[in-house]
Amino acid sequence: MIENKDLLMSIQPQWVYKICNRIKTIEIRKTKSKYDPKFRIFIYCTKNGEQLHILDQKTVVKGKSTVRPDLNLNGKIVGHCTCPEIKEFKWDDINRCYDIDDDALAASCLTQEQLYEYGKGQTLYGYVLSTFMMYCAPCDISEAYQKIDNETIKPLKTAPQSWGYIHGVGVMPWYDKLKT
Repeated sequence: MIENKDLLMSIQPQWVYKICNRIKTIEIRKTKSKYDPKFRIFIYCTKNGEQLHILDQKTVVKGKSTVRPDLNLNGKIVGHCTCPEIKEFKWDDINRCYDIDDDALAASCLTQEQLYEYGKGQTLYGYVLSTFMMYCAPCDISEAYQKIDNETIKPLKTAPQSWGYIHGVGVMPWYDKLKT
């Protein structure tokens, strides 16, 4: 049986910029993964929005690269991180805000108003993004693989709307009974 605990998250360029530059370390979502923490999250930069490209191995800048179009990030998997914890943020009816401490709120790069606009009072989940590794060359979505059943993995054709379970990114692993 193929076992791997990876997620692929689609993230808007404005947030990818902050993640790549180690400003944003908590990604807020409406749903929680079934995996226990310590799984990998691969970051997919959505196509729409601000254009980004890699300037060097540690820096992402705004704008489109005309010199090295292969280093443009939009529509690509830009890196991965470990998720050591998923924090749960509940709506507090009495105080009319989410029960998120100041440090976590700052790490999410959001305000209480933005949290409410997104969550509308429903429970939200903060995926902690640890040890982010940016790729020297971003990957196409077809380089991510999904598990179809217990013995089959196939390349993705499209990115998930929010996030989805995947089998990994990069060279497709070889298995004795792999069906493609």
